[in-house]
Amino acid sequence: MSLNNVLKQMGASNRGDYFIMYCPKCGKKEAFCYIDDINKWNKDHSHRIPIRCNRLNKCGEVSYLNDFLEGKVTQEEIKIKERNPVKMNKEGVELLQSYCRYVTHTLHGNTHGFDFDLRGISNETMKKHGIIYNQKTFQSLINQENTKKYFGDKYRHKSYEDRDIIIPILNKEGIPERLLLRSSYRKEDNYKKEIQVMLVRRGVEIWNLQDLFGDNSTVFVTEGVYDALSIKEVCPEASVIALPGVGKYKQLLRIMKKEDIVKNVVFCFDDDEAGQESIEKAKTAFKKENIPVYSLSVEGDCNEMLQKNRKELEMEVKSAMLRIAKKSKE
Repeated sequence: MSLNNVLKQMGASNRGDYFIMYCPKCGKKEAFCYIDDINKWNKDHSHRIPIRCNRLNKCGEVSYLNDFLEGKVTQEEIKIKERNPVKMNKEGVELLQSYCRYVTHTLHGNTHGFDFDLRGISNETMKKHGIIYNQKTFQSLINQENTKKYFGDKYRHKSYEDRDIIIPILNKEGIPERLLLRSSYRKEDNYKKEIQVMLVRRGVEIWNLQDLFGDNSTVFVTEGVYDALSIKEVCPEASVIALPGVGKYKQLLRIMKKEDIVKNVVFCFDDDEAGQESIEKAKTAFKKENIPVYSLSVEGDCNEMLQKNRKELEMEVKSAMLRIAKKSKE
């Protein structure tokens, strides 16, 4: 069977860098495979194309697309064009990047109406770490008469409504490559907590990457920006970065290897089964590269712990830093 037919049979939907498809193990359309792996297979048919299920608590199995391919596939059949996930032109990208720089560096986060704390995180901590509040929401930036021509209709969808919290994801040089959009007040179950806007194709996904390149010998790694900010709230001197998902520890490892960074890494994932399983996988991968790894004991996640027992979170973070510092001297 040809690759295109296999993808069609599995209900594959092109999402730019990857396909979303039905998981061969659980049958739910919550599995994915990277187009980059397919292109590698295109050059070398011995390359395995993993299909990973996102339902970590209920499935989380890894299958291989190769197992569903029979016989040889011609070059023409397997040629896949990647859709560009950046749905704006160059002027739109520059506008949003300039806006982020202006708010964070010139206004120091002091936008109109941004005088509140959020989920136990102080206003001061949010502003200090580049969290942007736009009372008129993200859509007001792109729907102005002189700017709307820069942006695709995607950003006018109802899922982008009421997004008044903008979280820039910066590259090593401090330039925004993605934006995470949230709402400070929408809490309905059917309202997606966080969506992203890509400014650069294959842009950085790790929040606060600058801390990885800082002088501290230990870096805390959370799943989600609010968890990272929660650690900053109780221990401002700590180096903290946030992954967009527990499986993204591989991206962190690639960066550390490429940049020759060796630090103590403390994983602070949720205390559910999926989070703990990911910590164990991450520990194994990092230890193979001789990178010291630890985990932080939290109740729920860091932000939940901040709201329920701020002192306990502070004690856990600072105790971890002291233990690691002591062990490093041995």
